[in-house]
Amino acid sequence: DHPLLRKTVADLHSLAQRHYRQDSRAAEIAVIVSNRSLWYQRFNALQQDLVARQMVESIARIGAPYDAYLATDLEHRDFPFDRYRLYILLNTFYLSPDQRAIIRERVQTGGRTVLSVYATGFVSDDALSIDGMQEVTGIDFAIADGTLRKGADVVISNTQDPLTREMTGGTRFGTRGELGPIIWCDDPEASVLGDLVATDDAGGVFTLAKRGGLVVKRMGDWTSVWSAVPGLPPALLRTIAQRAGVHIYEQTDSVVFASDRLLAVHVLAAGRRRISLPAEREVRDAITGEVIARAARHFTADFPPRSTGLWELRNPD
Repeated sequence: DHPLLRKTVADLHSLAQRHYRQDSRAAEIAVIVSNRSLWYQRFNALQQDLVARQMVESIARIGAPYDAYLATDLEHRDFPFDRYRLYILLNTFYLSPDQRAIIRERVQTGGRTVLSVYATGFVSDDALSIDGMQEVTGIDFAIADGTLRKGADVVISNTQDPLTREMTGGTRFGTRGELGPIIWCDDPEASVLGDLVATDDAGGVFTLAKRGGLVVKRMGDWTSVWSAVPGLPPALLRTIAQRAGVHIYEQTDSVVFASDRLLAVHVLAAGRRRISLPAEREVRDAITGEVIARAARHFTADFPPRSTGLWELRNPD
């Protein structure tokens, strides 16, 4: 019942009333998750790393909004395929024949990028196979039986590719949970961006032959990116998104929510941020109505620590 909280809720309610039903989504990233894939997975922490942590700690900090869907949503007649430039397939181990066909016909086209994580397509109705992964990703793989109980990492080893040019060589990411089977890229036509590194239960290093753990394969009308492990950092995801043509609003791992009429940016550390817009807009503080910029493609904002900025975006006069 604090007056400031009551006023804030009232202001947000008024804002929602002004834009409800007239606003439209601005996300150019579609994140696809699968509930049926849980049927084929051992109960462990990998699911958390693949979905919850990857979405909350990394994808949310790309600097652009995203929309999340179930794999079954791809089969809906109104799915907005053309809205998205980047598709991220997180835990889609199982994909039905119809979903595989839809991905092939509606997603892998138009210059889009598809980022697949770990065992995308490994499970079909009648087999567990890396052939199913190749069908979805267009990349050839090799596989080793067994489980890495201490997880695995990818180490960035190629900073010459446009996708990793902004990364520091030796950057590591991955999972500390159980991971098995062990899968790596075995495709001479794919560019290796990072090596798979893992430690077995005896303390031995799994990779000696620089097995491909992060790769890109440019297929002509689309681009396939694959990671052997979850945990891709925001900076890497941001570059992948930018190369896919996604508009990036903010470049410093902040959380961005955006629609056609509203924009919010949440920061952890204090400081000035430069925020880019996809088109010229008039920018107003959503609570006070103060005009921040007119006919602008970008503006700056000063943030206290752990704070959120909220703006209305209007067509310039």
